[in-house]
Amino acid sequence: MTRYVVNDSTYEMLVKIADANPNGFLVFRDELSGW
Repeated sequence: MTRYVVNDSTYEMLVKIADANPNGFLVFRDELSGW
């Protein structure tokens, strides 16, 4: 399944998502949840 937006993920999972989506994807990170 193609994924276009990632809300919250670990770096390890981002590597897997990037491998599965050669066209790329968007990582959305809320400023307050990043604290």
